[in-house]
Parts: sequence; structure tokens; C-alpha cells
Amino acid sequence: MDLRGRGPVARRNGGTHLPPPEGAANHSGRSASPLKGSRARILRKGTLAVVIRPAVPTDIQPLSNVLARAFRDDPGFAWMLPRRETRAPRLRGVFATMLRAEALRYGGVEVALAEGRLVGGAIWFPPNHWQPTRSEQVRSRPGYAQALGRQLSRATSFVQSLARVHPSEPHWYLVSIGVEPEFQGRGVAGSLLRSRLDRCDRSGESAYLEASNPAGIPIYRRFGFQPTAIPKLPDGAPAITPMWRSPTPRRAPSNPGI
Repeated sequence: MDLRGRGPVARRNGGTHLPPPEGAANHSGRSASPLKGSRARILRKGTLAVVIRPAVPTDIQPLSNVLARAFRDDPGFAWMLPRRETRAPRLRGVFATMLRAEALRYGGVEVALAEGRLVGGAIWFPPNHWQPTRSEQVRSRPGYAQALGRQLSRATSFVQSLARVHPSEPHWYLVSIGVEPEFQGRGVAGSLLRSRLDRCDRSGESAYLEASNPAGIPIYRRFGFQPTAIPKLPDGAPAITPMWRSPTPRRAPSNPGI
């Protein structure tokens, strides 16, 4: 069972979107030292200093909490987990399982820190690793089953539809990116995106995502992503827009306002 490419559950529900701003959250996790990691970057967006660094195991719980709040009203997750009152705790289980059993080992997960706390993160898988290994499926199965409960088959049909149109060319796969609701619209998501995309441009590598929120599509276009094949989804499921980005020598926008 996996949220990426195959098995009873494949990939995240709808991949990636930039959630629109919503009310401030009252809970947040503390993270490891902001400068821990070899790729730490300090960026300033207006008056907000944002530190981007690789995720470490102690980030799993706080990052899962942040992503659960960021995606609580995501169209894809709302369809997969219809009960809003239980959606956030279930999402915490989904993201914690993904990070612990699959993503962290590849070194593509990054977190954003501001004002002394973890406020966002991006889960990337490197080229040729968008599908899970057998061992990853075994490790992730209990966590996904517990988190999704009776909605497991519903989630499976949704994400397997996305896997059918996933490109075969090597690419960095952005499974999920999210920001604490009270920090949305302050440049945090843009900083997270730019951190990986700048390196993709330097190394000549492509990137891929699935936009689950129509409002995010113009933003992703400004970062160089273009829509690709539209998947046929289960009846009633929200629209998902897969997007591909080829490497470019030009820098991503410096102030995307997200």
C-alpha cells in the first residue's frame, strides 16, 4: 500500500496543490535546528525570514501536523475522506507514514522554518523513484490502512487513476507541498518550490506534479509547469491537473506571492 505509484493505495490523493489561505491554526510543531542540514538557505520575503533545509527524522511529526492542516480542505482529500471532523487526524497518519516509510530516505523532503517554528514542507521523490519499492510497500501498509480506514478502496481507485498517466521520463516528483494556514500567501511555498527547481535547472532535470486545486495552476505556470494528460478519475472525484516542467536556464519567479 503506497501513496506513490502502485499497490492498494498509490501516491497522494491528487499529488500537489498550493492551498488557499484560510484561518490561522492554533497548533504547530517545533523542529530541529533551522540550520541543520547541508542545504540550508535563508530567504527573506518582506519581513519574514524563511529558512529552507532538508528534513530530518525529528521533523516527521511537526511536518505531518502542518501538512494535515494545510490540506484539510483540499478537494482530493475531501473526496477521499468525506468526514471533515476526522480528516485532519487521518491526514496526519497519511503524511507521517509517507515520510517515515518512504520519502525521508531519498533526501528530497525539505522544510520551511520561520519565526522559530516549522511552517511548511515539500515532499519530493528523485528521478526513477516515483513508484515504491516492494520493501516500501510493506513498511507503509499498516500506516496507510490505519489512517484511511474504510476509505482505503476509495483512495486506491483515485490515485491509481493518476498513476496511469504518470510520465515515464526521469523527473523529480513533487508529491505534496503545504504551508501552515496562517503563513500562506507570505512566500513560503514559493521558497520551497524555488529551492528544488533551481537545482533542477542547474542539473538539467525535469519536474512533475499534480495540481488538485485549480487556483494553483496559474502559479505553477509561472514556475514553468505546463498541463499534461488529464486522467480519467472515479465518478464524483474532483478534477486533477498533471503538470510537467522541463529544466530552464531562467530562474523561477523571485516574488510569486504564495
